[in-house]
Amino acid sequence: MTIGKWDGLETAAHLKAGEVSAVEVIDAAIERCEQINPEINAFIWTCFEKAREEAARCDVNAGALSGVPYAIKDLGGSAAGEPTSLGNRFFKQKPIVSPIDDNVIARLRSSGLVSIGRTNVPEFASGNCPGASENEAFGDTRNPWNPAHTPMGSSGGSAAAVAAGIVPIAHGNDGGGSIRLPANANGLVGFKVSRGRISLGPAGGHLAEGTATEGVVTRTVRDTAACLDALAGFEPGDPYSCFAFETPLLETIETKGQRLKIGFCRVNELGPIHPDTVDVV
Repeated sequence: MTIGKWDGLETAAHLKAGEVSAVEVIDAAIERCEQINPEINAFIWTCFEKAREEAARCDVNAGALSGVPYAIKDLGGSAAGEPTSLGNRFFKQKPIVSPIDDNVIARLRSSGLVSIGRTNVPEFASGNCPGASENEAFGDTRNPWNPAHTPMGSSGGSAAAVAAGIVPIAHGNDGGGSIRLPANANGLVGFKVSRGRISLGPAGGHLAEGTATEGVVTRTVRDTAACLDALAGFEPGDPYSCFAFETPLLETIETKGQRLKIGFCRVNELGPIHPDTVDVV
């Protein structure tokens, strides 16, 4: 079985059918990480034994994504007892350790996803962002499609982990393109949700006045829909909120909708657009 080629929902389906165990799935992700991470530097911290223990206890029928491995971006996703370094040399030596899961990680955990580690970011998600995911603390993350190229940022480590087939889903966040740009550079699915769609609490409710949002990068639209179904929703203390989905997104994407008119701009204030890009669009 080529577990690394399955998306999250396909992995979950095999688990629910008893065709593979959660421990086998996690072991496959760990093996792939150990094989390719030295080349692409997507993960800067791992929790393999903890992941194996969670997988061994996992009820694969409990949630839509139960037993599926994922990665957490090392910025914005606080998990209880895990170090957060923000791509910074000081915090690499003295990491921030949250006593609790923040709301986005708590919801991902409730969906049944099992984290195998944390992924690289540009320092504080700024500076050379969104051009790359590199820092002096952990080094450069490389694009799995071509290690001579960047995966972009700031969710570049997460995008590289998914594109490399280590995990099918990875946490990310986006203020000015930090999910969308790495998704584009790595051939993945990623978009920025509306303000208030996903809770930033309990500590980050006013982050950039809500213009920075949490989310995921995946290989398929349906995985992204499943994750957003799990993530969306108001939590007490959130300063912003969105209307609730009338129908789960995972159901919505299977429904034929109205024809849409999609516009795009051929002018970029940052510089000229390459003719090949214009031709493809």
